[in-house]
Amino acid sequence: MPLERTLTIIKPDAVEAGHIGDIIKIFEANRFTIVAAKLVNLTKKEAEGFYAVHRARPFFGSLTAFMSSGRALVMVLEGENVIARLREVMGATNPAQALPGTIRKLYASNIERNCVHGSDAPETSAFEIGYFFPGLERPWQGIIGQGFTADDFDGYVGTVSLVSWQPEFIVLHNTAIPTLSDWHSVPGEVRMRNLESYYRDELHWSAGPHLFVADDLIWVFTPLNVPGVHSPSWNSISWGVEVVGDYAVEWFDSAVRDNAMSALASLHAIVGLDPNTLRLHKEDPKTTHDCPGKNIIKAEVIQGILDRLASRPTG
Repeated sequence: MPLERTLTIIKPDAVEAGHIGDIIKIFEANRFTIVAAKLVNLTKKEAEGFYAVHRARPFFGSLTAFMSSGRALVMVLEGENVIARLREVMGATNPAQALPGTIRKLYASNIERNCVHGSDAPETSAFEIGYFFPGLERPWQGIIGQGFTADDFDGYVGTVSLVSWQPEFIVLHNTAIPTLSDWHSVPGEVRMRNLESYYRDELHWSAGPHLFVADDLIWVFTPLNVPGVHSPSWNSISWGVEVVGDYAVEWFDSAVRDNAMSALASLHAIVGLDPNTLRLHKEDPKTTHDCPGKNIIKAEVIQGILDRLASRPTG
């Protein structure tokens, strides 16, 4: 059975009562792996955003007031069938109806102050994890780790099935580190494995960007038919393309530029994207750094894509 991830919150009542350790012991006894955790003190607005699906319900005001009344521990759990299994371990929403031994039967006092939250479905899990831990919504997606010339990449894109997921636009990044000169200090296949270890084992993300574009090859990293992790506001709706180099200080290398224009044109063509929808990473409202750097000019990139698309064979 494949691994799943879910979000759980040890609520303010349980934190105040000193039950964090007791509840974590129950998670560990059920072989739930804690992927990420942080202690938060939600504002009323943050609580309202998290529980927005319940905005029309009569309990919305009191629920969000309670959830912003003190500290809470937010965690991402991973395990087989973890979404359903956590719900069983938590017990019924009303602790009076919860089975003996469940968390709510042991530690909750009433239907609102019920000590723990758990996502109820894969869709809500993805939203809830993304609300607190962007990039951790799913288990690791795996990598392709293959390098292509521009022509071969165009052929490769045509083989990818985009039935289950398609992007709405592309986000352009630069690597900054490594720089272009550093990129070639190790073989490309080794670079891909190192990046996999970085995103999967150090950051605990579910994926990375989709492409790394160097001066010699276009490297496919995250599979093109699944969401990547590269831009916090747009992970679920965009392809992420990293051009190799630090273009806050370097000029946009001509060979990298040529490969980037070819790759971007191939991607736009395969799903019929409008090049004018292209976004730079720094345009993401949740991003604070200047990526892909001042030496990559958005209008010039868009025109380059349009030129490549215009020169593609028709029919």
